[in-house]
Amino acid sequence: MWIVCASEELRTDISRIITETEKNSDDFKVFNIFSILPTQGNVVLGIDDLTDLNLRLAIRHFIVNAHRNARLAVVKREWTDQQSERLDEIVRAEYQRADQLTQSAFEKLNNVPAGQWRDARSVLLNQWKTFPIFNYSTFVFTTELRKQLDEYFANSHFFQIQEEDNYQISTKPPVLHWTPTPLDGDLQLIFRLTFPIAGPNDFIFRALCRKLRERSEHPYEWTHGIFLNNDPVRIHVERMSECVIEIASRICVDELEDNQSEKPMLLVWPYQAAVLRDVLQIIEEHQYLAYNLEIVPFNVFFEPLLESRVFDLTLFMATALKHKKVGCRVNDVTHEIKMDLLFPKGPFQSFEDLLSLESAVEHVSQPEPIPDKIIYEAPPIEPSMGLQVHHNRGRRVSFGTIKMMSEAAIPVETEVDQYVDNLLKKSIDMKSLYVD
Repeated sequence: MWIVCASEELRTDISRIITETEKNSDDFKVFNIFSILPTQGNVVLGIDDLTDLNLRLAIRHFIVNAHRNARLAVVKREWTDQQSERLDEIVRAEYQRADQLTQSAFEKLNNVPAGQWRDARSVLLNQWKTFPIFNYSTFVFTTELRKQLDEYFANSHFFQIQEEDNYQISTKPPVLHWTPTPLDGDLQLIFRLTFPIAGPNDFIFRALCRKLRERSEHPYEWTHGIFLNNDPVRIHVERMSECVIEIASRICVDELEDNQSEKPMLLVWPYQAAVLRDVLQIIEEHQYLAYNLEIVPFNVFFEPLLESRVFDLTLFMATALKHKKVGCRVNDVTHEIKMDLLFPKGPFQSFEDLLSLESAVEHVSQPEPIPDKIIYEAPPIEPSMGLQVHHNRGRRVSFGTIKMMSEAAIPVETEVDQYVDNLLKKSIDMKSLYVD
């Protein structure tokens, strides 16, 4: 079970009651903020007041996971009848919010030109028109709390995560191979998944990363994402917040042959589409995990140049297909997408058409088997009541052309972080060799 409580005093008391009778401390974890849970499971939520933000975040998590049969226990030092009724009202309000979000998405879909792109999105939205009811109950903090919780959770699922010594990931992103913003000569395109109700737990995200390891001979995985180097195309998948996952692709046009540099997206689309397909396959195994999909072109895709712009993917693609042009207006200036650059073979006819593209690297063999169960300690991501948009700022830094090292050469376990530190230091010491 997961124990979540913002109040230090109540959190300590709940933990003490549970540990007094719990033989295996690995069977529960304690958090002060309801953010990204390790995996689906029963939750003991301690609150002092019904205005506690953790309460609403917990309800939203359970709305999209109600079919998993886990349960929520809300613990206070005392409950009144009015407070119990107020809790029921809060739960109903969150369900109404989820319904309104789906309804709003339907209304936006009315602005999309009719066709296969619109139809595909409509199928998904119909799936999220209703959400199952989840189980929750109130508990007063007493010395009998553990016994009461055991009875309440007796018939619900709990997914335990077991440690595997041969599966270790770094806490550090691939700073040598991926800069915060594109370098000169880079083309960058992002697919952004936003989860309006609640995002996937970390077990789902780790499963997603494990699946993507097959998309590169030299993957680099860290706690918040995975980097896939399929020279000349680089794919960077990162969890930007609890409700946002980005799939970014880059290709350096200056490093391409003449015949490739004229239409670089011919190289990019198969890789980006394959990664998106794998990501959605994992996400859609959890049928009520509602998501929006956006496309973010950068810089040279616009005429005149624009740093970036976020578009709804369905509206963007359907408009491009029907009108053969897409644009946006910023400060009274119209910026149009360079259609020939973004779509060298023309806009995709449908979402299925996009996802059917195959990359040159299809399910490569890995040097070591990936275990089914994992253990991790992911740094917390601040919770959000709504969608967050991540903006990369600052100057770009280049260490020159540094090829991705073979995965077999990267040490495992705690040596990974030290390896990255040492490699970064060596690259900085040698940067004069690469600067023009």
